[in-house]
Amino acid sequence: MLSKGVVLMAIATLCFSLLSVCVKYVDHLPAHELILFRALISIVLSLAHIRHLGIRPWGNNQPLLYWRGFWGTAALTCFFIAVQHIPLATAATLQYSAPIFTAIFGIWVLKESVTLRQWLMIALAMTGVLCINGIDKQINPLFFGLAVLSGICSGMAYVIVRKLKDTDHPAVIVFYFPFVAVPIMAGWSLFDWVTPEGSDWIFILLIGLLTQAGQFLMTKALQTKKAARATSVMFVGTINAFAFSLLFFQERYSPYSLLGIFLVTIAVLLNMRFTSTAKQVA
Repeated sequence: MLSKGVVLMAIATLCFSLLSVCVKYVDHLPAHELILFRALISIVLSLAHIRHLGIRPWGNNQPLLYWRGFWGTAALTCFFIAVQHIPLATAATLQYSAPIFTAIFGIWVLKESVTLRQWLMIALAMTGVLCINGIDKQINPLFFGLAVLSGICSGMAYVIVRKLKDTDHPAVIVFYFPFVAVPIMAGWSLFDWVTPEGSDWIFILLIGLLTQAGQFLMTKALQTKKAARATSVMFVGTINAFAFSLLFFQERYSPYSLLGIFLVTIAVLLNMRFTSTAKQVA
């Protein structure tokens, strides 16, 4: 029977996959502008939720909350830019390499151990990443790098969320994401603004709603599981992204990219299995 954490993370992943589709549909709008709108919507929804719960919005561990907001904003910015310029499944695969970085960062931040088998899975995932860009010359190195960086920043954000589980409510943790993002993206947008038109506003609203739902569900899931294990479930998103990229955008992938996507996916799924087995033995 699937655990609560797995179910929550699976639903969160679906929300993020649909979010990626919306971002790609409005690729004529700058990524930072989409994040600004998304953050404004999220602030309103977060404050309403926090007020309903009757808790303080500012939290207890404010330094870590600000860092969670910063790394989350950085990850989202890199991912939005990447997904607008490279195939959807490729961007998603590189961004969903976050569990690998979560496991690595968890060594220092959470004092979680990484087994030899997990290190082997990390090496396999890195091989897949190199296969996508090192062999497939169709992928722009700049946007490839941004997609990888989004995974690194996400990994740090997930570890901090795990660290905050004993001090702050998930709704407060989610609130700090847009709270940090709004001033950064508002300043950026002053120098690069494109006015949305027509159906753009529908996609902007969907981006805000899907991100809010995904963030809250993901935060709840991260607080029910060991960090490296919970985020591994997110890799179902690569399957979603691949299906959506064919269905909505008719994108094509070279054999090398498909091999790389396969290797990274297998590495993270095996990492999830080994982590689950180790916990049962313990």
